[in-house]
Amino acid sequence: GTAAVEAIILEGVELDMRIAADGGENWAPPSAREADVGDPVDASDPQQPDPDSQNTSASASQTSFDIELDQLEVVDLRVRFRDARSDTDIDLSGLDFVIRSEGEAFVGALGGRLDMQQGPHIAFEGDFRGDKNLAWVEIVDLTAELELPGWPRSLPVRMTGRTSRTDERADLENLRIEIGELTLLSSGTIGLGDAQTLDLRLDIPPSDLRALLLRSGYSPTTANPQALTALSGALTITGVRSDLRFAPIELNLDALALTGTARVSGTDLQAIEFDLDAGRLDLTPYVSAADEPTLDTAPSPTVPLVNDEALGLDALKALDLSGAVSADALVMPGLEIGAGRIEISAESGRLDARLSADGVYGGNIELNADLNVEGSTPELGLRMNAASIDPGQIAPG
Repeated sequence: GTAAVEAIILEGVELDMRIAADGGENWAPPSAREADVGDPVDASDPQQPDPDSQNTSASASQTSFDIELDQLEVVDLRVRFRDARSDTDIDLSGLDFVIRSEGEAFVGALGGRLDMQQGPHIAFEGDFRGDKNLAWVEIVDLTAELELPGWPRSLPVRMTGRTSRTDERADLENLRIEIGELTLLSSGTIGLGDAQTLDLRLDIPPSDLRALLLRSGYSPTTANPQALTALSGALTITGVRSDLRFAPIELNLDALALTGTARVSGTDLQAIEFDLDAGRLDLTPYVSAADEPTLDTAPSPTVPLVNDEALGLDALKALDLSGAVSADALVMPGLEIGAGRIEISAESGRLDARLSADGVYGGNIELNADLNVEGSTPELGLRMNAASIDPGQIAPG
């Protein structure tokens, strides 16, 4: 049979979910040993009903029964989750949620606030619609105010877009996320099940990075007040879950451009490879007058040459990295260097770096550095070659 229900409304529901330091959960049912199971049934007692005959009778009397629900509404729901093991405290409050049936589709709206003990804090509301079987879901408009720890100003967030799915794949269609003055556009396919493939494109339309930094409380003091105002780029991500390729990479900041490729692989995505080109790297607009060196006549404090302070190099033992960054030129106030390249390789506690640059005071330099932290005592080696350096350019006159 079928029953039609016009609406189900839940109002003022509060859930307090806790996990104690010993892992005990306040929502877990009692164990089977603690449950009252009553007296056992003696199968040989003729007065006791036959369980098999009961099941047969019940099965014969079962009928199909469907419920058609036009509207589900939740008003002022509060869910609090606390985990004493990790000092986690999450509070979802004032949640209003409405879903209404429209033929084979549904429309909905939601709003509420999410507070985490260490931040962030998010107030949100939005509208959405989709297929009843979730073959597709569209975020019509989702807005939020994001408060981050240490940020004097909140971040407005807005999201729109559509997703569709089959048993094999999920498609992102025109997913747009606006975070303050930064905009991200995403589209592509995610493989489901065992495939776990990825084919996504991420675009950054022209965004004002300077205004976003101001929200964080950082005020850039660049020589050019228009610097940091034009951020844009594009990134394509393909591969499988344990082997992701980022190609091509295109990132633009004002007149600067960074292009190249990268790859992240391994069970925990710990292996990184990259090859990047920074073009003509002119840093002059980003250097303020306060950054120019000044003559300090005050005596410097005496620092011991040797001390027992830890260097913090153990992280190198887990690093698996190889790549290179090239530039056609590096320009800074009072200095211009020609084509240069940095090559880095790190694996199993060994780090090797090589720097080569042309046009350094009329000549060229090559610097090699290797660091080995495999043993109990770190070992550092440095080698530098310089050729055709013009002393007159270093110290004119």
